[in-house]
Amino acid sequence: MYRVILIDDEPWALYALEHGIGWKEKGYSVVATAENGEDGLKLIEEWKPDVVFTDVRMDDMSGLELLREARERGIGAEFVIVSAYGEFSYAQEAIRYHSFDYIVKPVETAEGNRLLERMAAHLERKRYMAEQVRLVVPAGERKDYEVLNQNFMELLHYVEGHFREELTLERLSERYFLNASYVCVLFKRATGETFLGYLNTLRMREAHRLLLTTDDSLAKVAETAGYRDYYYFSRAFKKRFGISPRQCRLEGRRTDGEEI
Repeated sequence: MYRVILIDDEPWALYALEHGIGWKEKGYSVVATAENGEDGLKLIEEWKPDVVFTDVRMDDMSGLELLREARERGIGAEFVIVSAYGEFSYAQEAIRYHSFDYIVKPVETAEGNRLLERMAAHLERKRYMAEQVRLVVPAGERKDYEVLNQNFMELLHYVEGHFREELTLERLSERYFLNASYVCVLFKRATGETFLGYLNTLRMREAHRLLLTTDDSLAKVAETAGYRDYYYFSRAFKKRFGISPRQCRLEGRRTDGEEI
């Protein structure tokens, strides 16, 4: 079962979250709870959970600060930010540090269960990716598999959280002490795309989301998503989605087969 830690400084909210969702039925086990961010961080390092649900507003350490600190420490657990406030700025910050989702409390049972189903599919994909890493490692280096797997997963996680920035395969390989040739093969096996293809996918999804959820100019959308050349972005967007960025915003539609 997937291990879960719940963090909220309001006991009633913590109780409702722990008992209001079908954790066991969906393949999860709540292994620990905490009523503040500091204790929550210690539990995360101790239990190494697959998933963390944390309140966004807490006195000692906010949920966003907790998420940021966890990422800086290389913790790859999936985070779900829970808030009584439907403020988009919180959601934006959560996305920036690669939170899996952002939901408003009290969390309804049906909504929570649907989230757990999506989370399970995501975690299964991560396991598959880890297995692909194992298959790529030469037999003589299997003793180093755990280190290689952890480093690659951290690299992948970094890309998913910093795709808006200038990234190169060479610099990332050096940063995570990996052979660039290995990383090329691992990206293809784990994501089905090359490094540049995967980077472009993340940027396009972000641009698509921004077009439908903000009033930013088209040039600003391109820049925020990681594109420095608007004209290149516009051509690439139309090639990928079959519609220009301007048309996408005007029609306000999602493109079949593409997630935001």
